[in-house]
Amino acid sequence: MRLLLQVAYVGNQGRHILRGPGFNNATWTQQGTLIPVSPNPNTLACPTGISAAAYQCTGGFAPVGLSKDQIRPYLGYSNITMELSDVNSNYNSLQVSLTKRTGIITSTFAYTYSKTMGNGGGVGDAYNENPEPECPFTCLVSTAASPVLVNGATTAVAGGTQSGGVVRTWKQYDYGKLSFDATHIVALTFTVESPWGKSMTGVQGALVKGWSLSALMHYQSGAPLTAAASQAVGLNGANVARRANLVAGQSIGFTGSCANPKAICWVNPNAFAAASVLGAGNAPIGNIIGPNFYQWDLSLRKTVNLPFREGMRLQFQADAFNAFNRANWNNPTVNNAGSSSFGQITSSLPARVLQIGAKFNF
Repeated sequence: MRLLLQVAYVGNQGRHILRGPGFNNATWTQQGTLIPVSPNPNTLACPTGISAAAYQCTGGFAPVGLSKDQIRPYLGYSNITMELSDVNSNYNSLQVSLTKRTGIITSTFAYTYSKTMGNGGGVGDAYNENPEPECPFTCLVSTAASPVLVNGATTAVAGGTQSGGVVRTWKQYDYGKLSFDATHIVALTFTVESPWGKSMTGVQGALVKGWSLSALMHYQSGAPLTAAASQAVGLNGANVARRANLVAGQSIGFTGSCANPKAICWVNPNAFAAASVLGAGNAPIGNIIGPNFYQWDLSLRKTVNLPFREGMRLQFQADAFNAFNRANWNNPTVNNAGSSSFGQITSSLPARVLQIGAKFNF
């Protein structure tokens, strides 16, 4: 039995990865008045250029009722996106493989233990894109220990002052597990060739020889997910996606019976709440781990050499994808924090698929 064992550390550093922050987003209080972009505590003064009654801004302060286009940093424009190459990432892993390449059984086993962290995974990294449009460069994060207050309460008052929260840079706020992080990945393949009937001929040889069975097993731990929610704020009810807030004293894992009997309650819906419109949420990036993936694929083949001409043969094949019909659940819904359906799984990846076929080689 000849085996090859390989053990390696594999890692890399990503630099100058693209992101596309929008820097002309309006920011809101609960009543539609202005909280400045990237704020430190300061007054709710109207932006330069709209301090006239025609723009519903009297005395230099923003009253209730301004629309988002009246309090954008750059008036006269909608959202403006920049393409910046200032994202960093890092990947570290232990990779082990064991291979057998001779004999009637050939097989490969591979295991990876890894961690992928960064401020973003680049274009298309859907799970880790920052859902906080007011945070292209800095964020005012509302924390349980230091909530964002205006005039001593969470309700904004025109001409009031804002205090509380913690100001974070976007790199601090966005750093966490990337969407393609998978702590454990296991892959196993093998092929068994029939050793019987090599000297047989005729019908007996056609029945006994030429059988082979192949298998592929794949296991992967779940993807990291980030709790978020949308706020309908401002005069025109613009939806603003925000990172959710952690709820003190609540565990993320779900315990108890699920309110929806047709769903799987994966995350405790009481563990997260929609962030106040006065500040970004404090839920960490990627602290919810989705369901794992585990599947076996099998393929049974039979090859018959035809007597008419050398190299002419007929091959029959039967394949089973997800052969043991294991339910691989899709990720839970985590973009509706504060809702009773938060953290529920209502769908799965495909069940077992069978197919048969034949191929004539000549």
